[in-house]
Amino acid sequence: METMSIRLDRRGDATLPEGYLSIESEVDFLRYATERKQLLIRGTTLCDWAELFYRGRGIESTSVLSLSQELLDLLPTLDSNELTALRQYLSAALEKTPRPLNITAILKTLFPMSLWEEPATTEHAAEWLLWLYTERPTPALEPLLRAQLESWDRQAPVNLQRAYQTVRLEEVTPLLEEWLGITASATSWPPFPPHLQLPETLVTKAKSLWNPELTRSEGDFFAELDKRSLPAPLQKLAVQETQHYFQVKPEKLTRERFAAFRPYLSPQQQEAYLHRLPMDAPPDLPETPEDVIDWYSDAYLPYRLWQADNQTEDSKQRVERAAHQFVEWYLMQYPKALAGAPLKEHLAFNRVQSLYEEREHWVTLVVVLDGPFPRDAHLLWEGLQSDSDRLAAAEKSYVFAALPTITEFCKPALFGGVIPARSSEYAPLGTTIGPSKSPLEVLREAQVGQFFFWNQDEPDKVYHNRATSDAHLRRNVEAQIQALRSKLKDLVEQLPAHLPLRLVLTADHGRFYGKSERLRPIPNGMEAHGRAAWGTTTRTFPEEGFTVEDGVAYLHGPRFGVAETLALIIGGEAFHTNDGKQGTERFPHGGLFPEEVVVPWFVVLRDFTQPTVEMLFEGQGVAGQSGTLTIEIINLSSQELIVDHVAIRLHSRIEELKCALTMGARERQTLTFPLASWPTPRELETARGEGYIRLLHGPGFPVPARLKLESKEMYQRNDDLFEDLEL
Repeated sequence: METMSIRLDRRGDATLPEGYLSIESEVDFLRYATERKQLLIRGTTLCDWAELFYRGRGIESTSVLSLSQELLDLLPTLDSNELTALRQYLSAALEKTPRPLNITAILKTLFPMSLWEEPATTEHAAEWLLWLYTERPTPALEPLLRAQLESWDRQAPVNLQRAYQTVRLEEVTPLLEEWLGITASATSWPPFPPHLQLPETLVTKAKSLWNPELTRSEGDFFAELDKRSLPAPLQKLAVQETQHYFQVKPEKLTRERFAAFRPYLSPQQQEAYLHRLPMDAPPDLPETPEDVIDWYSDAYLPYRLWQADNQTEDSKQRVERAAHQFVEWYLMQYPKALAGAPLKEHLAFNRVQSLYEEREHWVTLVVVLDGPFPRDAHLLWEGLQSDSDRLAAAEKSYVFAALPTITEFCKPALFGGVIPARSSEYAPLGTTIGPSKSPLEVLREAQVGQFFFWNQDEPDKVYHNRATSDAHLRRNVEAQIQALRSKLKDLVEQLPAHLPLRLVLTADHGRFYGKSERLRPIPNGMEAHGRAAWGTTTRTFPEEGFTVEDGVAYLHGPRFGVAETLALIIGGEAFHTNDGKQGTERFPHGGLFPEEVVVPWFVVLRDFTQPTVEMLFEGQGVAGQSGTLTIEIINLSSQELIVDHVAIRLHSRIEELKCALTMGARERQTLTFPLASWPTPRELETARGEGYIRLLHGPGFPVPARLKLESKEMYQRNDDLFEDLEL
């Protein structure tokens, strides 16, 4: 027999419980009033009548809370129209929502995801705006969403509060466009989380807004876009659209405009543009190894590539002048580096030794190319990163090869982490994998802390093939690079995910960019290869350990880390072959030209996620007077970090503070940054702050800073010239 249960719903909008009959008319009431049923009686008049009827019969009835009342209790400011719309939209969902109702529970029922329960962070704010933009929730939900925003807004950092102040699509879209850098913004947004996928409509909107600006500015607009912290897809779009503009308007391309977007181009793309631009000759060689590396990558190498395709007597002389400066510098610095001078840490075999000493957190694979051109290594580097989104660039630099730049000297030194003369005394620092073997087969069973070399004999073998044309040779080299790329892609994707993989792309030596005539006889008592010769002589040497005679540098072997005397050609010629042949040799090596000596040192890490760090520069001062910046740094990650330096970029200067500050996980620290001259109000209009952060055992990365700075002029003009005069 059923149990009688009577519930009274005076507002008529309560949820019908399972097993109950809905009674909405006098006729239905009279039909079921005396039966042992579970009844939900709706409407004020019918409920009053039923309550009186059952009271007279000693039967208890219970009033139930209506949906409208529940919603009003939750959202007291709802007007009647909002209440009706929200109640109708939520009626089905609220049946599944546990009581008592709360904002988060309702939203989780409607849209099951963790967003509603997470705190207000950079990633959360970005996900919230993207959800609003893509979901486009009905206006009926606005009161509910606004109530949810109140809790987030209270806990959000200052630079994220704008993200939590609207639920309307017409207001959300401009916010997203500002944060993504599609439009200019006065708000100092943190970097947009790189792993979040952007809706295609936003990318299309960026294209439609940027193209007119590129046209109006004749391509200068890219420099403005480059100042914005664009996510990778939009950065790629900015480069593509700028390239497209200059393809249509090549006459508008200048060196200054090219310099703005050149860092984002592949070596092949750079070459294509460089061939269309008049090039400035490299400036005089700087002194420090770091500056020489910058000189090589930013000035010498671009000019050398351009000069090889635009041969003039003047450009040839300029290249030779720059190369001779480099030769003189390297020959003076190399022996000092072997004794501990600053160049030491930039020598390839010493860099490998340092890498080995930091191996404990990684499975390290050093890929040693044999005699590549710079663009060969760049092709492999960029191909790897496009093949897999699991790789993050940790370092992109150059190191200096051992002398002479011949495989049999350079490669054993590189593998052993020692000078060539001692390489036979030491086993390789790590396990060596042959060129024909896939590293995946070996590294499957690797342990964290192990160190491996993948020894290549390419592209050197291809470059020494006399039977191919230059174009065919180029295709063969690219095929070899593609084969390496395929094997490394397999390694990245198939090596067990728990192994932290560190890939290093480098080379034993480079090679001369061009053709050499074998005009130089081999010195007595020596053997030769390309542009280098070695052997036993009775030659005496001055204190610096080398002499130069008729375009050949003779080096005292022990002073330069080898057992025998070396003879290295300074100009563009090559030695006869060992069997006396002359003729032409394409792309030789062994000499001292920068492209033979300077080799790539590119490092990528698998599954590396950049930690979240927030930075704020605060302060006020008088323009031109000394002052102090206060810098707040918050490490929001669970990793220990090192703040290498912080800097503020002003209109005409950069102020930098080296700090080497160690920060623990989830830690906040404050720095003081003294400025000898406080910036002017005008300088602050375009000022940019940033810090450079690096992991304790990993790569570094820049962090943009928010600025909260004020500046007062020491003297300000009084608008009323007579205000202080008694007239």
